[in-house]
Amino acid sequence: MLFLDVFGEYNFLVRDSLILLVLALSVYVLLHAGMFAVPQVGFMALGAYASAILTTRTEVGLAVSLLVAGAVGVAAGAVLSVLLARLNGIYLAISTIAFGEIVRVTMRNLEVAGGGLPLVGIPRTLDDVTLMVVVGLSLVGLVRLARSRYGQAIVAIREDPLSAAHQGVSVRAYRVVLFGLSGLLAALAGGMSVHLTGFVEPGLFNFDLLVDALAAVVLGGMTVVAGPVLGGLIIFGLPEFLHFFAQYRTLVNGFLIVVVIGLAPEGLALLPRALVRRVRSRRAATVHSADAPPAEKVEEGVARALATGGDTALEVRGVAKHFGGIKALDGVDLAVGAEEILGVIGPNGSGKTTLLNVISGVYRPDSGSVAIGGEDVGDRLGRPHRLARTGLARTFQTIRLVQDRSVQENVEIGAYLDRGAEGIVPSILGLPPYLRSRRRVRREVALLLGELGLADLARTEVALLPYGAQRKVEIARALMSHPRVLLLDEPTAGMSPAERDEVFALVREVRQRHVAVVVIEHDVRAMAQTCDRLAVLNFGRLLLVDSPERAINSEAVIDAYIGRSA
Repeated sequence: MLFLDVFGEYNFLVRDSLILLVLALSVYVLLHAGMFAVPQVGFMALGAYASAILTTRTEVGLAVSLLVAGAVGVAAGAVLSVLLARLNGIYLAISTIAFGEIVRVTMRNLEVAGGGLPLVGIPRTLDDVTLMVVVGLSLVGLVRLARSRYGQAIVAIREDPLSAAHQGVSVRAYRVVLFGLSGLLAALAGGMSVHLTGFVEPGLFNFDLLVDALAAVVLGGMTVVAGPVLGGLIIFGLPEFLHFFAQYRTLVNGFLIVVVIGLAPEGLALLPRALVRRVRSRRAATVHSADAPPAEKVEEGVARALATGGDTALEVRGVAKHFGGIKALDGVDLAVGAEEILGVIGPNGSGKTTLLNVISGVYRPDSGSVAIGGEDVGDRLGRPHRLARTGLARTFQTIRLVQDRSVQENVEIGAYLDRGAEGIVPSILGLPPYLRSRRRVRREVALLLGELGLADLARTEVALLPYGAQRKVEIARALMSHPRVLLLDEPTAGMSPAERDEVFALVREVRQRHVAVVVIEHDVRAMAQTCDRLAVLNFGRLLLVDSPERAINSEAVIDAYIGRSA
């Protein structure tokens, strides 16, 4: 069925542009996840030649050839992601560009691919129904993916892979899957292309084609599915209709990219939202600081600390971590009781953050062990996404939130592991298991935000909030994972006294959720008022663990902070 013939002399242009849109979507898949990887032209070439060779040497139909092309693309993407697992940024971009060139040169020298000559005689069997089905399923699938828990995880990876890992997201696994998905879409585009034109040759899959696809995504916007659609309309279609631009296509594309990046770095599809945000940001600080109620202070009480025979939530034994000749941690032993607030203090460079990084899996210790809830987690140290499954959550010195998403969306990311049972197929198709899970999580988020005094800000973009409110959102996200142990790394750094008091009141409230809290902070006065015990580190060694009063007045602590001569 060829209903796109309604476009008359432009019918081939429309079909070709739709195929290139699928290629642009494959570029979007990786850029949207924060991976500057552009192997899509190589994937497209593999899909094109797989489909072409299969249909010219056998009697298989279009559907089978496209399935084979897609499978080749998925396999190539998965393998490439594993080979380039340690690369990021410009190194990843260069490597993936090289991959495309390797594929092109290989096809030029393979006899089965024509040995440098075009493969002709390919059945021109691509019908408009198949084309529209592939385009439609690609668009709908990516939109549904973006709205699922997996889409939230992808956004978290884009903004901060380390923070995403602490929500239980396996960044490496997502990377493999996304490379495979990008390979699938690009290979399908290649398979459809050869069945539209009836021939294929290596020169078609060149750097100019990659630039066009990349420009479409950058112009439209890398963070929404509508971006490649809008950008594709401009890049693939406009020059053909404006014939006087055709010979200057590369120059025009470059000019458009520069203009859009300068005026609307998020892309044309998000330009209206950017303008609205700019207007709101002028008054956001005053409005939100006035509207956000202070966190209610709760009765402190006495924690079920270890000395009274309470349960042990976290136990650290003989942990050591060296960086070259520097002993960042040197045989640290700690135990934290359930519902206890343990403060960790010490001079700069004493090893406080390194301790939290070892406990939360950022680093593997050189020696020693860590147990959470009585369970040894040594095999998971160095793997934050696995440690998150044991009931461990943390925040960081610098706030790590998705700035262009709402408070509610940020807090929902904390429920990533809790929504694991809904499954990817129900999520993409919007089936009842996904809908029930989403409703349940949103109810929990609403209750939590209400308890923390953030209910009025639920739909507000995080970027518009004052610093103190953003820190409370980060703690709320950590609490959504229902942790047994919460690690807070300098939660009040850079705050005003009023904001600092609110956060410490929130820390005291957290214990009422049967959570053990380990907090690092330089404000010794506030730590003494909040914590049940203080652990003092100096040059990687644990000086003492005692009540706040005795710890602060200890001669060893005074010596560490201000020196014996004082």
